[in-house]
This record gives sequence, C-alpha cells and structure tokens, in this order.
Amino acid sequence: MHRWDDLVPWLSSNTETRRIYWISGKPGSGKSTLMQFLGERLDVQEHMLPWAERCSVIRAFYFSWSPGNVLQKSLEGLLRSLLLQILKQKPDLISDVIDDTRWSAAHLSSITLADWNNLELFSSLQRCILGLRKLFIRVLFFVDGLDEFDGTDEMRQELVGIFKRLACTGNVKILLSGRPWNIFQDSFSDVPKIRLEDLTRDDINLYVRAKFLNNPRFQYLLRCDQKAAEALVFAVTDKAEGVFLWVRLVVRDLLKGIRDGDGIHTLYRKLEEIPADLNDYFKRLFSSISPHHMREASMILQVALHEEHDFISRHPLRLLDLSFTDESSPDFALADPFNHRKISMNDREGLRFRLDSTVRRLNSRCMGLLECTYNPDNFFDLFCEEFTDELEDTLHYQGLKFEPSIYSEIFDGPDLLRSFMLTVDFLHRCCRDFLLSPDIQSLLHQYTEGQYDARMFIVNARISQFLALQKVGCGRSISPGIASYIISALSVPEWKEAAVSIRAARMLQPAIEAFTCYGGTYSAGWYIDSVLASWHEEKSNFLTLAIDFDMRGYCMAYLT
Repeated sequence: MHRWDDLVPWLSSNTETRRIYWISGKPGSGKSTLMQFLGERLDVQEHMLPWAERCSVIRAFYFSWSPGNVLQKSLEGLLRSLLLQILKQKPDLISDVIDDTRWSAAHLSSITLADWNNLELFSSLQRCILGLRKLFIRVLFFVDGLDEFDGTDEMRQELVGIFKRLACTGNVKILLSGRPWNIFQDSFSDVPKIRLEDLTRDDINLYVRAKFLNNPRFQYLLRCDQKAAEALVFAVTDKAEGVFLWVRLVVRDLLKGIRDGDGIHTLYRKLEEIPADLNDYFKRLFSSISPHHMREASMILQVALHEEHDFISRHPLRLLDLSFTDESSPDFALADPFNHRKISMNDREGLRFRLDSTVRRLNSRCMGLLECTYNPDNFFDLFCEEFTDELEDTLHYQGLKFEPSIYSEIFDGPDLLRSFMLTVDFLHRCCRDFLLSPDIQSLLHQYTEGQYDARMFIVNARISQFLALQKVGCGRSISPGIASYIISALSVPEWKEAAVSIRAARMLQPAIEAFTCYGGTYSAGWYIDSVLASWHEEKSNFLTLAIDFDMRGYCMAYLT
C-alpha cells in the first residue's frame, strides 16, 4: 500500500474539494527537481481530465530562492510573479483586474505611482482568477520552496492562508513543496500529500546499483563475493533515507575508493564513517581541502556565494570569471591596466589550456562543492541570430559537465564565444546553505584574512573579458551584457562615488565609446540597452551613460 496520495487522481478529479497538494522532503531529496518535472510534463489530456474538461489551463510558477533578492523569497515577489504570468497569458484581463485608481494614475505622467502592497496584489490576483473562471479557464499554480521564504512563523502562516484562500475557487489547484517543518506539516495535514523519502527508495537503489555495476572493478568484486557486494548496495540505499544528493556524493566517494583498490570490507568501513546528515557530510568534505589550497578555495567559494542585491544580474558565474583566481588581488585589472592582455579571445590553444586549468583548480580546491557545466540553452538571447544555428547544434550537450569529451564542441567552432557558456554553480542549493552558516562563514573569512571582496573580483574579471573581446573585435552580441553588469556594479550606492568606480569608468570609457561606433541593434534586455539604442541619435558619450547610471564620482571627476 502506498504511503502517499497519488497526484494524477487528485489533479484530474472534478469533485476533489482539497485543491492543494503538498510535496515535502528533506534537503537534497529532489523536491525542486520533481516540481520542475511536473511543470514540464503534466499534460491536460493525460492528467487533468475531467477537471479541465472543455477548459484551457493556465500555469504559473514560483521557485523561491533564499540567497536571492527580496522578490525571490517573499510574499510580495510571489504575488507579483503569479499575477504577471497570468496577465501575460491573458492580457485581456488587465483592465478588469487592475484597480481603477492605479489604472488612471498610470496615464498621468505627473503622478508618481506608489509601490504595490500585498493586499492590492492579492486582490488583483483574486479578481484575475474569478475573471478566468468566467472564461472557463483553469489555473494550476506551482510554488516550490516554502521553507525558502524570508520571515517569521507568523509570516509563513500568512503565506499558508494566502494559498488556502486561492484554493477556495473551483478553477484553481496548487502544488506546493518544501521541507517538512512543523508549521507546514500542521497546516497541510488534511490535504493530499507525498513525502519524497517514501517515494524514492527504489529509484535510489536503482541509481546505486547502476553506478556500481558500470564499474569493471566492482563487477569483479561482485563475482568474487556477490552477497557482500549486493549488501553494500542495500546499505548505501538504507543510509540515504531518500536523499538523492547524499547518495550522489557518497557513491562518488565509494567509486573513487574502488578505483584506488578498496575491497568490499574497506568500502563498508568508509560507508560507516560517512555522516548520514548532509551538513555533517559537507563539513567532512570541507575539512578534506588541502591546507595549501584553503586560501584559494575560500576565495573561490566566496565569489560563488556573492549575490547582487542592488540590481538583478542576468549573468551567472562563468568559468572565465574564475580563470583569474590566481591573480594576487581582487582589483588586479585596475591595479595593472595591461592585465587584460593575459587573456586572448582568438588564441584557441591558450583559452583551452586556461579553462582546463581553471576547472582542475575548481575540482581540487572545492572538492566537488562547485560544478562547471556547459549551458548553451541559457544563452540564446545573448547572441546574434547568425550564431543561432551553430548553438542549436550543441544543445544536446546542455547541462553536461565541462570535461575533455566536450572540449572539441567548445573550442573547435568558428569562434571562441562558446567558452562564455561554461557556467559554475553549487552542486545543490544545500551546499550554499551550508557555506552561509555563521561558523563556516567565519572559517572562510579567516583564510582570506577577512571577507574577500567578491564584487571587486568579478568586476575586474569582466573588465578583462570585455577589453579582451574588444581587442579582437568579436563578441558584439555578448559585450553589452558584460558592460551592463560592470556599469551596474560601479553604480551601487557604496561604489558610485568611490575611487574604484572612477578608475574603472576611466578604463572602460574608450572601449565602450569605440564599441558603440559600430552601430547595430541591442535587444537582449540589458540595463544599458536603451542608452546604446539611442547613442548615435542623441550624440551620446560615456559621460551620458554615467549620468544615466548616477555614477557621481566619475561625473564629478570628469567635470572638474
């Protein structure tokens, strides 16, 4: 008998009055992966009838992210996101659901509109849902990571209340996921639910077995002592307790042991020594970093943890960014104006060696906490149409780890811009949570003699990349994005009047003004695009760009 409620009967039912489905699980058990899978695979005809009989279905998603900006982890961000997604799919409702006062004020340029408050957002969302009901349209919400929302238990209780009120309308169903905290377990005790640990045991067993059986040395161990080898597979499965991330890490460790000649009994002993708790495992992993590498590891991890809160950065962390980690200081490009010459965007062999060395340092310093993957699908909007067909040819490499098997796809193409599609991120968000804990933060700062200036490092790395691209006259489709990040970072409150911002702006001025001389269109949605689009018409220069971004220090230095 299943210990969970089947999802499809709940979703397809036209009589089910409990319109919330609760997915809970431990950190690393696969909640977000399951939510993404359901969002992509649930089909109206296969899974939603008769609930959606003779109706269309609108879907809206919200994946909360605790390290992100306020809108990525707040009730306001949730309501704004859901409302926007619905109205984008059904724009005819806009005039009906937006408050008349706000609608009128929006037409008067002399009135500064007040920010939307949560009550106004929720009321608009409710009116939107009622409008969709009259049009025979069903609404399916996916909200992942309730535990990631900021705030107190009182605020979380308010969040739960919002979902329950939305679910009172017959044309709405809501899938929610989060960690099994008491407040959520109590609030959703009477709704259909699933605990991932109950569901994933068989899948974890299959994963462990497949990984081991794919190893020739384990195959030999299995032939020599089948009972003990089989028992090892079940022991790993039992100790995992449904946490896929733990299994992935532990299987990696055990396979390394098999490679290094460990027998079954040694593997058992290693398994017994591995902590079952993920945070304890991360501590063990962190402590295994070589003392000689600890400073660089700390620097890399602090850069990977860096988040901008004064503006939204569309740039993920790239392997190219981290290729400058051997520089002596985070302001290396500003300290040495010729430093950008160390990287050449038309030297295939040199760039290949540089990035291969960087990923090797990443693996040896960070012990698998960070991964580098090739993500062409995430960068279509950064590149001109002339590159689209070439990029589509590499989509089957999407998400693959950066390893020698795909080097030819990256470095043997018509240009080297694919190297910008190598992104670096944590193995799982649990790794980030662990590294953000106060004791680990203190340890990281100890190895860099205080908090490392990650923003300074990223800005300098991207200044070097921007200048390197301009030097060889390539990358016109991605250069505006890099420049947009740099200019946005230079204009954050604590930097806009600082000497570092002035120095960086002076270094960028000739390159950006030369870059705009080529003309062209800019449509990727970067912050500086509106300035670039009207550059020639308005006879702009770098000073006008600096004024638009309120780079006060540079403007004052230029005018005095």
